[in-house]
Amino acid sequence: MLREFLQQILFTIGENPISLGSVISATLIGLSILLIYGITKRKIFRQLLENSEVEKKEVKTFYGYLRLFLLLLILLIVVNLLSINYSFFNSENINFNVGLVIGGLMIIQAARIVDWVISNLFVHTYYAKQDERGQEQENKPNELKMTRRVQWIIYLFTLFLLLRNFDLDVTLFHTEFQNNHFDFKLTNIISAILILLLARVIISLLTQLILVGVYQNRKIDIGAQIALNQLVSYVIYVIAGIVALNYLGFNMTLIWGGAAALLVGLGLGLQQTFNDLFSGILLLFERSITVGDVLRLENGKFGTVKKIGLRTTMLETLGNVSLIVPNSKIVTNQVYNLTHNNNKVRFEIAIGVAYGSDTSAVKKLLLQAVKNNPYILDYPAPFVRFVGFGDSSLDFEIYFFSRNLIVIEDIKSDIRFDIDKLFRENNIEIPYPQRVVWSKKEE
Repeated sequence: MLREFLQQILFTIGENPISLGSVISATLIGLSILLIYGITKRKIFRQLLENSEVEKKEVKTFYGYLRLFLLLLILLIVVNLLSINYSFFNSENINFNVGLVIGGLMIIQAARIVDWVISNLFVHTYYAKQDERGQEQENKPNELKMTRRVQWIIYLFTLFLLLRNFDLDVTLFHTEFQNNHFDFKLTNIISAILILLLARVIISLLTQLILVGVYQNRKIDIGAQIALNQLVSYVIYVIAGIVALNYLGFNMTLIWGGAAALLVGLGLGLQQTFNDLFSGILLLFERSITVGDVLRLENGKFGTVKKIGLRTTMLETLGNVSLIVPNSKIVTNQVYNLTHNNNKVRFEIAIGVAYGSDTSAVKKLLLQAVKNNPYILDYPAPFVRFVGFGDSSLDFEIYFFSRNLIVIEDIKSDIRFDIDKLFRENNIEIPYPQRVVWSKKEE
């Protein structure tokens, strides 16, 4: 009885009879979709959008996009349930009907929704938080660039789907190579462009979001940041370019073979350069040497680290001269980092006095000479060490700590002047080298 009741024909559209059951089903499904929309709007969307940095005008735009998408979905369901999916144009390769047109409109509307969500809930919200930290001037152009790139990706992908679903993927030309047939279509070009755009977005996410935190935590200088960002960009672009060429239909076996031969030649010819590059990456991430450290190289040269690049490290020497050192020399050779743990470094001055001198007075005068210098630290305290009985002198060493590492030789010179003055005033003799020669007289 119920079945017969639902099968009653209410009206006909063209030659298609419309039953009561199909009308009730379409109505219930439509009402269910609208009910779900109302619940999610109150429970999910409202709370999510209120917690974001989105303006009220943009929120209304989002709800407009969503309502139109749901109406198209209801219309598509009605068309299929009522069997009124009429064709506008029908041929061997393509069939334009009502459902296909509504589906295309739904894809476009879905793209607008995805564009709004990514641009406002992700991109805009992130840069708005950066603006609160006083970076509004430099972040506004970056936000616009990121938004445009995301929009290009979304709408190109939408175009890709429309061409595929509407069977509009035009074959630009047909080629044959070694019994392989290849149809170069419009979607191949779109796919390649999408891959390159996606690579650019990934680079932006890495350099502007992820790597920024690493740079701040490790206190990497701006020059090294730029160099590392460029290296990341080159690697991602090379990978994206190879994948894009693959989508364009190029024979990747030949390309890989040529690239391998080229890399072997580059590796042999630029072996030292690659060594320096990888050494630079190790220095930047290992942090054994940082900008501002004072280094003493194997050749005895001192210098303050001014810049750590990918290939070279720049030191400023005592003579205010820039010393460019390949990174591999720093990684593989023994280098003294005088300020790795702290900037207090111990130095010493050796001196000898004549035999018979008052050693207690010598110790006292040496400590006095060091303490007179304003660049010597009181803690750790200077101390004197009696190191031995030399051939012509009693040998002492005075040890002291200082933070003025670059001009330490000047400080030592001042201390030696004071030692000489104090020894003269207290009759402490610094002897000349002496040798005793014995000769045996033959009878």
